[in-house]
Amino acid sequence: MLFRSRADDQRVLAVRAIREIRALLVDGNPVAEPRETETFFLRHALQPVPPSELDDYFIKAATIPASELPGTRLDDYDVVLLANVPEFPEATVVAFEQYLRRGGGLIVFPGSKINAGFYNSVLFKQHNILPASLGEPRGDASQDEKFFGLQVKGYAHPITALWNDPGIGTLGSIKFFRAFELTPAPAPEAETKKADAKTKTAKDKAAVAAETQQEAGVARIVLRFADGSPAIVERPWGLGRVVLFSSSASTAWNDLPVRPAFLPLLHRTLGSVLNRQDENLNVRVGASFARRMGGEFLGRDAAIVAPGRKPDQREMRKIELVSGVPVLQFDATDKGGVYDVSVKDPQASLKFAAQPDPAES
Repeated sequence: MLFRSRADDQRVLAVRAIREIRALLVDGNPVAEPRETETFFLRHALQPVPPSELDDYFIKAATIPASELPGTRLDDYDVVLLANVPEFPEATVVAFEQYLRRGGGLIVFPGSKINAGFYNSVLFKQHNILPASLGEPRGDASQDEKFFGLQVKGYAHPITALWNDPGIGTLGSIKFFRAFELTPAPAPEAETKKADAKTKTAKDKAAVAAETQQEAGVARIVLRFADGSPAIVERPWGLGRVVLFSSSASTAWNDLPVRPAFLPLLHRTLGSVLNRQDENLNVRVGASFARRMGGEFLGRDAAIVAPGRKPDQREMRKIELVSGVPVLQFDATDKGGVYDVSVKDPQASLKFAAQPDPAES
């Protein structure tokens, strides 16, 4: 006989409500003819509405040439899309690290103008930002008779799982004339530490979780070519996510931008990047909650009100450095439900949820 309590009948999730998405498109080939720019198809796919409706559309897209990237404040945007950007200064690379740690998203499209040496040595090896290294490009973009295609079934990643339904259409008919060979990054050491966390104390577990957030996560293949080689690779980085495409966002190297699948593929990629910030807002009852905070919160006290408690029954936790970044840690998640977190100076608030393992119901 199965006995079910009220607690078993309810699930609580913490999610963010987004009013608008701010996207920055960085064009590595800002030529005079708009249709020939690297961001023409990206902009129209992100905002697939008539000009008269742009002001009311939830995605706000701004486009700048690559030369203006070093002077641009990344935190003004939820996601940055680099389209055939050759390279950028070290200070901008560091700015991208800080941006990703705070939950920003980065989507990279290569092309004929990029400096592959910079992407591999600086962004992949030195700063560990890219989820894959760039090998030699294959194919000839100057002709359209020889091409290679994408996988036609077995889509394992959430971004592309939509196409497991034959009624949705297919990605197999898209033609690629040139693309970089991508070699996904190996699993970072932080994953090993995370796997061993069961032998650690609750405080150690929170520290491991925060450390895992700080470093790059495991690279995953989003989409493959028909021969099995990676076409798109992604991985979490800090509270953000980085997605690397192997071919251009324009029609210079493929015909993806003029295919119906381009819009849902781009929007699902955008959704995956934004959802990264929500992944640690839901924990199991009894598990440690760890949240990266901005530098301005270091040393501040956070007030946490557990489910069923009154505001004056709050618990205080100091935001401290963990692996070099400010982190809020809270271990007393023994009650299922929503936890309210607030900081007074500077003022900030968030909610996270703890819930029992559904397998125990």
